[in-house]
Amino acid sequence: MENVADFGLTQLPVQEKRVQVVEIHRDEVRLVVPAGHPLAAKDIVTCEDVCPYPLLLPQTGITRSRLNTWFESMGEEIQVSMELDSTETMKHFVLAGLGISFIAASTCRAEENNGLLKSLPLAPEPMTRKLGLIYRKDKALSKASLGFIQVVMSQFGSQNGAREPRLAVVNG
Repeated sequence: MENVADFGLTQLPVQEKRVQVVEIHRDEVRLVVPAGHPLAAKDIVTCEDVCPYPLLLPQTGITRSRLNTWFESMGEEIQVSMELDSTETMKHFVLAGLGISFIAASTCRAEENNGLLKSLPLAPEPMTRKLGLIYRKDKALSKASLGFIQVVMSQFGSQNGAREPRLAVVNG
């Protein structure tokens, strides 16, 4: 919170008390496999289904923490092949047959529609990823920043039941 940016887009939740958080998007994190993979025939997968296969996992972050919890019952049985810091890299590695991964459904929609990948919901409950717009409560925003936030809110904020935030504008 060095006060160098007017706003940001991030995965929620955010624990910082000095920022206003507006949820703008929800997406389901799913298992992503190549279209010809044995798991592609399933309708839903459990951690037990996934354990025999090499996994491409995010290095860090909220999704990784939630996946660690999801895999908790499996102990050391999971096969982490690689830990990567890019969703796009994970997707390309899955396409190349180097492992299976967990990616937001919207990220691989085109490849799924083209028959290259299959995404499968996780059991026992779906894993949802929330994205949010954040900005400091105590910072006056420029007209450009305010305009951007208002465009984002008009496009996404009302879809998730978010209230219009009260924003301060600096002269200029």
